[in-house]
Amino acid sequence: MITELLYDLIQVCLLALAAVLSAGSLSTQPVHMPVFATLISCIFSVLFLHLKTRGRLLLSGLLLGITVGWMLSSGLDPLSFLSANRLTLCIFPGCILAALFVKGMKQLPHLRILPVTAGILLLAYCLISKRSLSANAFILTLLFLLISAVEWIQIRWNKEGDCARIPHVVHTFPFLILLTAVLYCMPVPEQPFDWKPFRDFFSRMHSAYERFAEEMNLKDSWMEEEGLVGFSDDSRFFSSIHSMRYEVFEVSSPVPFRSIVYLSGKTFDTFDGRHWKKLDASGETDRLYDVLETAGAVLRYDPANLQDYLRSASLRVNCRGISSDHVFLPAKSIPFVQNRKTIQKGGDLLFESSRPGTYTVTFFRMNTAYDSFQELLRQDYRQESGINEEALQLVGNLFPKEDLSGYTTQGLLKYRSAIKEQYGQPPHLSPGLKTTLEELLDGADSDYDRLIRLEQFFRSMNYTSHPGELPEEIDSPAGFMDYLVFDSKQGYCTHFATAFVLLARECGIPARYVQGYRFVTSPEGTTSVLSSCAHAWAEAYLEGIGWITFDPTPGSGSSDGWKTAAQTAEAVSNSSAGPEREDANAESHDIPSASHSIAADHLDPGRRILSPVLLTLCILVFILAVDLLVRWFRYCRKQEREQLQFLFRRCLWMLKRMKLVPGTGETLREFKARASLSVPAETLSFIDMYEEICYSERPATPADTEQIRQACMILFRLWIRKRFGKQTFRIPKKTPHE
Repeated sequence: MITELLYDLIQVCLLALAAVLSAGSLSTQPVHMPVFATLISCIFSVLFLHLKTRGRLLLSGLLLGITVGWMLSSGLDPLSFLSANRLTLCIFPGCILAALFVKGMKQLPHLRILPVTAGILLLAYCLISKRSLSANAFILTLLFLLISAVEWIQIRWNKEGDCARIPHVVHTFPFLILLTAVLYCMPVPEQPFDWKPFRDFFSRMHSAYERFAEEMNLKDSWMEEEGLVGFSDDSRFFSSIHSMRYEVFEVSSPVPFRSIVYLSGKTFDTFDGRHWKKLDASGETDRLYDVLETAGAVLRYDPANLQDYLRSASLRVNCRGISSDHVFLPAKSIPFVQNRKTIQKGGDLLFESSRPGTYTVTFFRMNTAYDSFQELLRQDYRQESGINEEALQLVGNLFPKEDLSGYTTQGLLKYRSAIKEQYGQPPHLSPGLKTTLEELLDGADSDYDRLIRLEQFFRSMNYTSHPGELPEEIDSPAGFMDYLVFDSKQGYCTHFATAFVLLARECGIPARYVQGYRFVTSPEGTTSVLSSCAHAWAEAYLEGIGWITFDPTPGSGSSDGWKTAAQTAEAVSNSSAGPEREDANAESHDIPSASHSIAADHLDPGRRILSPVLLTLCILVFILAVDLLVRWFRYCRKQEREQLQFLFRRCLWMLKRMKLVPGTGETLREFKARASLSVPAETLSFIDMYEEICYSERPATPADTEQIRQACMILFRLWIRKRFGKQTFRIPKKTPHE
């Protein structure tokens, strides 16, 4: 029994942990909590399958009581906890399936080929694709493969002696652990093995498929009609879009704040009337120049109140449901990701590998809702061609280890020239649209005022997720603009962001199309970003100020900010309730909240321990009471003979507790004679009565049932008195019958 239990526990734990850690390595899921949950789930699953009905009920009640009691004593909201730990909840049924699969492998050893094949394919995939597999996942996968090899050898090995398969595997397990522990402690080479021939082969195969799909128009055949909301390296228009809600990021901040955040993934520069393309492949470090321009403009405009315009912040982005080499960054972010190698390409920041994982980014929040900040955006800083030394020092204080000496005035001028060349090309609109644009912008004095009017113009249109397909005759930016402004007047974010960029360029303002995610941070500090938050917007370049985000999609708002020092002081003086929350003007209806009934830190430690214990005991008592009622109900429905057999088994069970067990080949009469040396003979008279009923045609009567019931109660009291009264039994030896 113990060997069987250890075998099942070893196999289930290895199978489940290898799967969880491998999935965590490949999908960037944090694995510290799932690993602990997996171990608990594996132990529960194995015990659950080995126990009988009553044991399963008690085990379930024990687990339920501890879990619920811990949640209540810690002040956690059960619904919020379950929502935030969906992956952990999925682990439990997975471990149950693993336990059932291991149970099937014991009966059909050939089933083991399925997980063995999966483990080999996983290791081969990681080697060929250069995907990183954690050391723990690799060791557990290797250990499972070794145990499978040992078991296969044991099955195939024609030998004499002890040929039991399961004990052999259990006894071999400590040596396999020692072997894998040695491998785990061995140093890992700095340079991985070069699989260039294999990569070149698969690259050629992939390129051949891409060319074939392009020639056969396979992609358009399934992507043109309906699109799925989410981030993509490509950009096209769909006749309709629909959303699937799954978690993409978990974004947290060490200092919680409530703000609208636009995480930019990829920018586009060229539009052909139906698709956006990215032709800019330069490796210029333009993102930091953008931050330096904005900080420099604020320092020139109002150097004494920098905190009213800009505030430094950081976000820890944990990529969960997305695998992309793009680094998703908020506006005005510093393009330095700690402990990760990145490259810049055409204004975007990319990881060297397609496994984003978890990274932290530092950026400057802009108080765009502040009137003075909007006045700043209306200023003309085109003649300010130099790097502001104070702004450079401000960024240097955030990253003291980074070398910023390469950011010079000459580099800034080159950066501005590249922006005008890449993002300032006019779209050559139709005469009718140019006339409409002139009427719309009549009286606008600055580029910022023109951009605001364009934003408001598109927000007055209709948003729809089913705009229909673009007419086939549209093959230029001018044709798209005429269709949207004069005919359709509806669409989703891709339509409006595209139109905004084209009209901004027609006004002589460089602009670009951006795809990423838009969400509102939670004041609790951690925000779950769903796939439905995928969005497209525009960024316009104001020379001397930098790139500014504009969101022309109806129903969206890009203005965000906080109360300045003067506004906060005024609010304090005018209100007896104290200052308001910092970012009070952000949309509160978009903020996910997690309510907590009682803070765990404020609970009495004794209460935190006592609550789970009491709740667990109550659940166990309830389960036992229900079990007794069910058993009593089933007993009452039995016939007299069935009740007699049930009570007789109970009496034998009580005698077994007293170390009195019928021997092999021993009759009931002989067992009674031997047991009478320890138990009063009159108490064992039910054995003669039961033997008479079993071997004769005499039916069982209620008197017989009452006699054996009384004997059962006497045996129970006798066992209790001897058990807790510190009396000992004189156990007679079994009489041999050979």
